Amino acid sequence: MPLRVFCSTSDEPISNRRNGRDHGETRRGQTGRRFAVPTGGDSVVLGSARRRMSEALDRSTSVLVVGSSPESRALARRLADDYDVTFVSDRPALVDGANADGVVARESRLDEGSELAALDLSADAAIVATSRDRTNLFVVQHLRSRYDVPLLVVRVNDPAREDVFSGPDVETICSADVLAPAIRTALGEAT
Repeated sequence: MPLRVFCSTSDEPISNRRNGRDHGETRRGQTGRRFAVPTGGDSVVLGSARRRMSEALDRSTSVLVVGSSPESRALARRLADDYDVTFVSDRPALVDGANADGVVARESRLDEGSELAALDLSADAAIVATSRDRTNLFVVQHLRSRYDVPLLVVRVNDPAREDVFSGPDVETICSADVLAPAIRTALGEAT
């Protein structure tokens, strides 16, 4: 399932180019909005993680989404169309909303190892997307050491901290790298 980077309601072209390379295609959604959809292994959004997930995973694949924002809940809901998804959050309203959407959801403090350990968080892939890099790092370390999750995709909020998450089984997504092209396009359309 492709992840949408940004959208537009105008008829101006959406640029999917970054550093001189094409990173996707433009599609029109059901509501008529146009979306820049990353394709290929070098996409802005998931890099090789998206390619590896597409090549290696099928419907029975379990994907864990850990987050504390409405965006992470929406990501879990979208991925649930293609994968067996479990959503974990420290926010009761998000957990209730995900359950109402038909996504298996559990509530847990994300910065407390004993609470996370009480949950069965084994999965074929995990996406860790909280708003705090410290929490993301804690959850990634927990998933690596306790459950040996083979593929971890982590949202990095501060580009200077991207190296902290480096590892052979970790793909990083920097919020600034994903948002900058969308904002450039929006600013270009506004003028």
